[in-house]
Amino acid sequence: MTRRRLIVLARFILTAVVVGVVVGLHGPASAEKLAQRLSNQEFWKLASEFSESDGTFHSENLVSNEFRFQYVLPSLVRMAKPGRAYLGVGSEQNFTYMAALHPDIAFIVDIRRGNMDLHLMYKALFELSADRADFVSRLFSRKRPAGLSTT
Repeated sequence: MTRRRLIVLARFILTAVVVGVVVGLHGPASAEKLAQRLSNQEFWKLASEFSESDGTFHSENLVSNEFRFQYVLPSLVRMAKPGRAYLGVGSEQNFTYMAALHPDIAFIVDIRRGNMDLHLMYKALFELSADRADFVSRLFSRKRPAGLSTT
C-alpha cells in the first residue's frame, strides 16, 4: 500500500471514529430504531462488499498488544449512552468495549483481513454459546467442567 493511500485511509478511519464518538455522546441524528438483528445475508453482504482483499503487512496484530485498554472503560460508560452504534478499530479489545457500552449495532474496521476472520470466529462462538463458560469451552475446544454455573 502506498504512503498516500495509507494516509487517506488513516484520515477516513479517524473521521469515522470522531463521528462515531459524537453520535454516541449526543444521540442519533434520526429517531429511527435500528433493526434488532441483521440477517445472515445482510451481514455477509456488508462484510464482503465493504472489505478490501487481503494484503501483506509488516506486522500482524491479530490480538491487542495494548495492556491498558480497559482503563478508559469508566469514562466511556459514563459518557456514552447504551443502544447507539459502536465503531471500533483493530483487534479484540473492541469486544470488551462493546460488552460495557451495549450498542445496538457495532462495526469494527481494520485493513488486515486476518482481523476480520478472527472477529467472525468470535462472532460465531458468541452466537453458539449460552454463557461465558460455554464460550471459553468452545474457544479452547475443551469440555465444559461439570458443575460450572453461569456466574
